[in-house]
Amino acid sequence: MLAFSTASRPGGACDGPVGVTMLRAAAMTPLFVAVADATEEAILNALCMAATMTGINGRVAHALPLDRTRQGVARFAAM
Repeated sequence: MLAFSTASRPGGACDGPVGVTMLRAAAMTPLFVAVADATEEAILNALCMAATMTGINGRVAHALPLDRTRQGVARFAAM
């Protein structure tokens, strides 16, 4: 297998091929699950911690009602 990357390596110049260690697909699954969980947590945190604010021309962006948000998340998490 051949792979390319634009990432720089420690030490500077790219003077030739570099060995790479790869994980099998089955070993990657827990990493993908962890990324999905962290992303979900970040989205929920952003939604739940937002505050109502007034912007330009008096436009108001309302914070989510946390009780209804919790109910919605619980309903879709059960699916």
